[in-house]
Amino acid sequence: MYKKEYMEKGNMPLYLYGYGSYGMTINTLFSYRNISYLDRGLCFAIAHVRGGGFLGRTWYENGRLEHKMNTFTDFNACAIYMKSLNYIDSTNVICEGRSAGGLLAGAMVSLYPETFTTVIMGVPFTDVLNTMSDSTIPLTIEEWTQWGNPNILTDFNRMKEYCPYTNLQSNNFPNVYITTGYHDPRVQYWEGLKFIAKLREFDKGNKKHIIEIQMGQGHFGNAGRYKSIIEKSKAIAFIIANLYK
Repeated sequence: MYKKEYMEKGNMPLYLYGYGSYGMTINTLFSYRNISYLDRGLCFAIAHVRGGGFLGRTWYENGRLEHKMNTFTDFNACAIYMKSLNYIDSTNVICEGRSAGGLLAGAMVSLYPETFTTVIMGVPFTDVLNTMSDSTIPLTIEEWTQWGNPNILTDFNRMKEYCPYTNLQSNNFPNVYITTGYHDPRVQYWEGLKFIAKLREFDKGNKKHIIEIQMGQGHFGNAGRYKSIIEKSKAIAFIIANLYK
């Protein structure tokens, strides 16, 4: 989705959104939240990667457990393809993911730091190995059907390959903006906090790495008529502030 006048000029920054878990499909519905991007010349796209349900049950099965790495390689491949198009500015590519999509976005930072210039991560599941190893967390055992059981060595090794927190190493990273909720029962706020701390430690560049722990928020963002809009506006501001830098 883009504004025609910018498409004709070419060189549009890309905003790529993804999820890729639980067999869920990000529907291609109109959202007023994307208008600010379009008005500023960005192209908005959704990557329907394996692990989601865009092409049915098989598409989901090929992106979980022993096939989970497909989710991340698919998303990176989508970004690289989009960057090759003559109307996209390959030097300004942004991605976003929330929750399990935050795992996807976090894996982009860790595994493919050269692909994106800015990454937005909402309530991100970044500390996969440690969280899935703690069976006292109410949702952990149920989640083993999605990611694997780290008490099994083969599962542990597979999860270690993509766990965003585990795979952070010294590198030049993109700009990263993380939001977490202090009252989030699904993804604890310290996952994003640990990730941003390690990211700052290992970053060899001079990009911006910001986290906001929202003290009144749960997993699904701020409640109220305007708070969710304010939350979105901060992400938009972060993206715009870091374009063409």
